[in-house]
Amino acid sequence: MSRVSLPVTVRMAVPALSVAAVLGGCTSVPSAAEFRNTSAVLETPQGHHSATDGRARFRQIFCQVALHERTADDPQCESTLWRLHDETVVPAVMPLPPVRTDLRLVIVPGALNDCFGPDAQPFADGIDSLRSQGVRVDYAPVSGRSSAAHNARQLADFLGAPDFRDSDRIVMLGYSKGAVDIVEFLSDYPELAARVTGVVSVAGPMWGSPLADSGEWFYRHVMSHTYTKRCAPGDSGLVHSLRPDVRAQWQQEHSLPAGIDFYFVGAFTTSDHLARGFRPMWRSLAKTEKRNDGQVRIGDDVQPGATLLGYANADHWGVALKVERELDFLGKREASNDFPQQALLQAIWLYVGETLPPPPPATGP
Repeated sequence: MSRVSLPVTVRMAVPALSVAAVLGGCTSVPSAAEFRNTSAVLETPQGHHSATDGRARFRQIFCQVALHERTADDPQCESTLWRLHDETVVPAVMPLPPVRTDLRLVIVPGALNDCFGPDAQPFADGIDSLRSQGVRVDYAPVSGRSSAAHNARQLADFLGAPDFRDSDRIVMLGYSKGAVDIVEFLSDYPELAARVTGVVSVAGPMWGSPLADSGEWFYRHVMSHTYTKRCAPGDSGLVHSLRPDVRAQWQQEHSLPAGIDFYFVGAFTTSDHLARGFRPMWRSLAKTEKRNDGQVRIGDDVQPGATLLGYANADHWGVALKVERELDFLGKREASNDFPQQALLQAIWLYVGETLPPPPPATGP
């Protein structure tokens, strides 16, 4: 694949790279020990209903999967999945749950996903493994440069196509802005949302990102022209829809259909696993929260009523994308080991399958 000079995805405000470089200051990234001495954030920024803590059981599943897929002397996954000081310990390790093939997985990618190649598709290395186990997996096409409302309509068109049936039981996984697109779809199209039984957010800015405030003008008037020949502009609402005030107003004014279970995975990391392209933006976000992945602060990833699965020791790209394949400069990290994205996707699927209701009993002819 040919190299490009810009990130595979801007996420909220990768265009704010130049702005954040000026604003970032000299804040240093905490050590692993400092991070581990903190607590999870289960409350939303506006004090809505808190999330449920599912970290202990998810760690069991993730570790078993990771040890099976990789040769690693890390039985508790301490190096890949943060164990904060408030995480409970489950005394007995339960076996892995079965792989649910009665559920259908729809993955919604993030910003600028259609402006680049396969490396902009989240968990590209993990879906083949799920498919080989009988799971039906689809990528939903959404506009990488458009608002969440625009992409909600695209999701409605996709899930309303003849390929989907009312009897399908769908789990939607949104990476980054894809998670925001999903909740707007669920709210705006309740008749199609009836097919959805679970939603997973991975590094999703459910309450936006401060980077969108500083980067909106820069993106609209400068950086957006960079992508003119790469992808359609859509409604050009990408960054605006991720401003914290916009997301907070949306959360206050909209409700989601009942009967859908929500889960989320956050991310933050140490300096050696932070991509070069995220360092200025990490410093900008660190003014209010050092536990950020270079794009999203923990706490801003909390969907009211969701279950926290865990915090990945990865930056915003590393948790789901192989961006370093295309961006050898901006994607460069000091550490050589990659976060096990395939194990994360497999563990998410097993956890969700274990907690969602079983399939309805088969009926006779």
